[in-house]
Amino acid sequence: MPGPATARRASCGAGGDRKADARDDADHDDADHDDDGDRSLSSRDALMIGLPPGGSSATSSALWWRIIDGQVTQRGDTLDWLHGSAGGGLAPETHIVGIAPAADTILHRAAFPGLTSRQAEAAARLLAAEQSIAPAAALHVAVGADSDGSDSRDIIAVAETAMLGWLDWVSRHGIELDSIVPAALLVPLDTAPGAAPDTLVRGTVAGETIIRGPDTAFVADPVLIDHIVGSDGRVIDAAPDHIESVMIAACESPPTELHSGRFARKPASWFDGALVRRTAMLAGAILLVSLLIAVARIAVTYADIARLDSAAATAAAAALDPDPPVEGAVAALDARLAALGGGPARFSAPLAALVSAMEAQPTVTIDTLSWRGDGLLSVTLGAPRAEDINPVLLALQARGYVITAQPRSGNDGRALGDITIRSGP
Repeated sequence: MPGPATARRASCGAGGDRKADARDDADHDDADHDDDGDRSLSSRDALMIGLPPGGSSATSSALWWRIIDGQVTQRGDTLDWLHGSAGGGLAPETHIVGIAPAADTILHRAAFPGLTSRQAEAAARLLAAEQSIAPAAALHVAVGADSDGSDSRDIIAVAETAMLGWLDWVSRHGIELDSIVPAALLVPLDTAPGAAPDTLVRGTVAGETIIRGPDTAFVADPVLIDHIVGSDGRVIDAAPDHIESVMIAACESPPTELHSGRFARKPASWFDGALVRRTAMLAGAILLVSLLIAVARIAVTYADIARLDSAAATAAAAALDPDPPVEGAVAALDARLAALGGGPARFSAPLAALVSAMEAQPTVTIDTLSWRGDGLLSVTLGAPRAEDINPVLLALQARGYVITAQPRSGNDGRALGDITIRSGP
C-alpha cells in the first residue's frame, strides 16, 4: 500500500498546509469511474458557454464564445448562437464546453506519490469530504493530471446538485456538453514569470473576477479580499487576451474535466434512431430498385414479343395474295397451308411416322386410311393379336403425336384398331 497523500487545502479563503490520510479506501474501485483520456476535443470548431451560478436552470442568458480554428470568431451574452452565428451554425462535430463558475467550485491541490489514478481519485474524495461541510455523497470530485511532474494534482469539488442543474440547463436549450472545465483553472498562473510563490493572479472569466494562487482560487469579493489576501498581498492582473488563449487551449485539453465519473458522457450507441431510419431508407430504396428492374424486364419482354408477332404477321401477309389485314395474316396463312396439305395440317409427316412405327411390327397392316384437312389422320390397323398393335401406338406417342385408339374384332378374326393421329399436343 503506497504511503499517505500530502495535501494542501486550497478552498475559498484558505491557504495553509494540511495533510490528508489516503487510508485503505484509496484501493477502492470506483464503479462510476470513466476514463476520459479518449475524449476527442478540438478548438477547430468549439463553443464555450458560461454555466449559470448555483446550477440554476431558470436563467436564459449566458456568456458564450464561438471558436473556429483556434480563434474566437464571435461572442455574446444571450443564447442567440442557437440560431446561427458569424462562424456558422453548430455542426454535429462542434465541441461544446461549459465553464463552471468559481463560486460553485472548490479548488484543492494535493500530491499523491506512488498512487494509481483510481487510488488518487479515492484519496481526493476523502480530502474533499474532510475540507467540506457537505457530506461526501453530495460532492462530485474531479482530479486533474500531473502537469509538472511533481505528483501534485488539482482537485475540484462541486455539489452534485450544481452538476445536475447545469446538465438540465443545457438540456433545456437542446444541446449537450462535451466537457465542463472550472473557471478558476482558466486564470493563468504564468502571467508573471519569476514572481514570488505567494503571488496571486486576478482575472475575469465568464463574468466572474477570480483570484488564483498556486493552491487557492476564490471569487474576488471586494469586501472580503483584504481579509483573505492581506494588506501586503501581491495581486497581478492577467491580460484578457492571455485568459482567452487559456480558454481556447482548454477546448483541446481541459485542465480538469468535471464531465467525469457518474456525470461522464455515455458513449454514443451504434444502434440509434438515425441508424434505423437510414437502414429503412436503404432497404426501401433496394426494394424499389428491384421492383423497377423486374417491371423493366417484363416491359422489354412484352415489347420483344409484340415486335416478333408483328414481324411474323407482316411476313405472312406478304406471302398471300391478295394481302389480308396484318392482324389476320397468320390465321390466313395457316388456312392456306392446310388447303395445300402443308403447315400444321401436313399429311406426309404423320403418315411417315406411322409407316416407320409399323416396320418393327411386320404382322400389323393398314386396312383403311383417311386424311382430314385440319391435320387429323384416321387409320384402321389390323393384326393377328391386339398386342401386336400396341407397340405401334407407343412408338407414335414417343414421337410426340396425340393418339386415340378404339379396339374391335374383324370379321376374319383379326384384332382391329381404329386409330387417329394428330401432330402436336
